[in-house]
Amino acid sequence: MFMSGNEEEFEKVWHEMVAKLGLNENRWVTEIYGKRKRWAEAYLRGNFFGGMRTTQRAILRIRQNEAKAEFESNNSSPMLSTKLSILENHAATVYTKESFLKFREEMKNAELFFVVGLVSDHSMRAYTLSKFRHPNLNWEVQFCPDIVTLKCSCMMFESIGIPCCHMVVVMKVEHLEEIPQSCIMKRWTMLAKVYTRSVPVNETDNDMDRFIRYGSLSSMCNKLSYFASDTSSSFIEAKNEIQNLKARMEELYNYNLKEKKIAADGATGTNQVRDPNIVKTKGNPGKVAMNVQKGRRCSRCKRVGHTIRKCPKATIPQNAQPGYMGMLGEHLSNDRSDMYIDCGELNNVRSGIKKHF
Repeated sequence: MFMSGNEEEFEKVWHEMVAKLGLNENRWVTEIYGKRKRWAEAYLRGNFFGGMRTTQRAILRIRQNEAKAEFESNNSSPMLSTKLSILENHAATVYTKESFLKFREEMKNAELFFVVGLVSDHSMRAYTLSKFRHPNLNWEVQFCPDIVTLKCSCMMFESIGIPCCHMVVVMKVEHLEEIPQSCIMKRWTMLAKVYTRSVPVNETDNDMDRFIRYGSLSSMCNKLSYFASDTSSSFIEAKNEIQNLKARMEELYNYNLKEKKIAADGATGTNQVRDPNIVKTKGNPGKVAMNVQKGRRCSRCKRVGHTIRKCPKATIPQNAQPGYMGMLGEHLSNDRSDMYIDCGELNNVRSGIKKHF
C-alpha cells in the first residue's frame, strides 16, 4: 500500500505476493485489486491530498482546529488597528477571532464609501452610498432609529451573517458605538456554543432537545480535551474524572430507561382488567398441588383399575362340567370388550347349572 515504487513495480510485487499465498481465487483479494487506483500509493503519487489519508484524520483535524480557534478566541484579545476603536473593540468582544477579522476588513473597506443621498421620514432614514472612483454604483442602506435596525441592498448580512461595509458607513453617520443586535448573528459570536435554553420541568423531551444537548456537551468535551491534553498529569486527572462521570451517567441512563418503560406499561394498561397474580401458599402443597393421583386397587389380584367385584381372576369351580363354560359364556355380557366378570351374575350362573344337573 505504501511502497515507494512505481505502477509496474507494484503490479509485479502484488502478483508475486498473491501467488505465494495462494490467493488467486480469493474474491476479496480480487475486489481489492480492482480498486488499487484508489488506495495504492504507486497510483496516487502526484495528487495533492493535503496530508490526509482517511476521513477520520480529516475529522480529527477539524475538531482540533476548532478547539484551538475557540481557545484563542476566549483567551486572547486582538489588537485594534482602525480609528473606530470603540466600534472595533465592541466587535472584538462579541465575535470570535475569525469572525472579527472578517468584520474588521469590512470596517477598512468602509473608507472607500460615502453618503450621496438621504431620504428621511418619521420612522426610517434611507441612505444612498457611492464608492470612490465608481460614481455609477449606488447602494441603499435603511436605518430605523426606533428599533435600531440596518438593512443594505447588497444583502451581505443575509448571505454571510457579517455586517457589510455599507452598514459600517451608516453606523459612523449615526454615531453608533456598538453594533446593533439586529446585525449580530449568534452563529459567529462567542456564545454560539453556549447552551442557555431553559427547559421546564413538565416539558416532554423530544429528539431535537436531545440533539441540542448532545451538541452542547460535545463542544464542552472538545474544550476539555484540548486543555487536559497539555500535560500528563492533567491528562490522567481528566481521564479518571471522565471514567467516574461516565459510570454515574450510565447508571442514571439505565434508571431513567427503566422508569420510562414502567410509565409506558402503565399508560397502555390503564383500562385493562387482568387476572390477579398467583401467590404460592405456605406449608405443604398437598396431594392435589403435587398432582399425586392413586387409582383404585383390587384386593384379590392387587392390580390397579378395578375392584374385587370385577376382578378377572374370579374363582371357577374345579368340578364344573364340560358345558359349564358354555353356559357361563351365554350368561355373560354381550360386550366382548368387557374383561371383567360380575360376581353376582356368576352366582346366578352357578345356581342354574346345579338345577340343570
